[in-house]
Amino acid sequence: MHNLIEMFIANPENIRIIYDVPENLSNELALSYYTQFICAHIFHMRERKILKDNEWSGWFQWMKNAFTYGRIGKYWKQTEMQSWFDPAFVGFVEKNLLPLAPEIKKES
Repeated sequence: MHNLIEMFIANPENIRIIYDVPENLSNELALSYYTQFICAHIFHMRERKILKDNEWSGWFQWMKNAFTYGRIGKYWKQTEMQSWFDPAFVGFVEKNLLPLAPEIKKES
């Protein structure tokens, strides 16, 4: 899986093999998906009680910062990224992280 993601980041146009994305696809969007994939993995490790409270606190803060200061929330909203993740993680993002994302201005 990681090798496949590396190929998608290196050549984002290849993502069209699994999802017919818009023409203006960027490496940043591919990396954003991979980052969300990592966040989902961390979330599920927490659900399975693999992470200790202090580990989860650190990762949760990292995710909150990514949604607050980065573009991950923008990509989540604009590209329907949630359709690639399970409902539990989608609910977590929408309840705990998406409200932290800056408002997205419509590009004309």
